[in-house]
Amino acid sequence: MHTPQLPNGEARPGGGFYARGELLAAQIVGIVTIGGWVVANMLCCFLTLKKFNLLRIQADAEEIGMDHSYHGGSACALHAACDSLLCLLLTLPRVSRRPRG
Repeated sequence: MHTPQLPNGEARPGGGFYARGELLAAQIVGIVTIGGWVVANMLCCFLTLKKFNLLRIQADAEEIGMDHSYHGGSACALHAACDSLLCLLLTLPRVSRRPRG
């Protein structure tokens, strides 16, 4: 295995703990910073949506369903066919298998 060399010829240890863990600490600081940035921006976004009451739909539209209340039908053209197939599969008699001996 090749050990990386420093410019002065000394061997440099490898792994995630270069420079006594400073690089690993820098990566952790980066992860926390990006996480904080995302949380701050999304908090501003969602609080704005909440202030203008845009996070929820009306109760009647929620009860009916978004597909039917806003779009006038099912979003999936095969929805009825899928329901029929599911009902068919659920009503089929179960076949018991005997162990082969």
